[in-house]
Amino acid sequence: MAGGHGGRMIGRRISHRGEMDVARSRGLDWLTFMEKTAKEIIAEATRAGIDLELLEHNLTLSPEERARQHDEALRTVLELKRSGEALRARNREAA
Repeated sequence: MAGGHGGRMIGRRISHRGEMDVARSRGLDWLTFMEKTAKEIIAEATRAGIDLELLEHNLTLSPEERARQHDEALRTVLELKRSGEALRARNREAA
């Protein structure tokens, strides 16, 4: 499957029994129907701005590595927040 998703199918529940009937009427078997659905789901996620390759990369990391990445990102966000607060305080004092 294109897009670096390794050909894995991303399944979903059939929301309407009629969907499978439509698939059968078009000559699609269950696996073909699910594969098409997986491609549609991947395309929709990509259009929505989800970086699936980054997601898949992060899933190759150990839980400890993911926790370390999270901690580093959190430290960065908190540092940026403190810097912004300090800058606003200086601007208020100067006004």
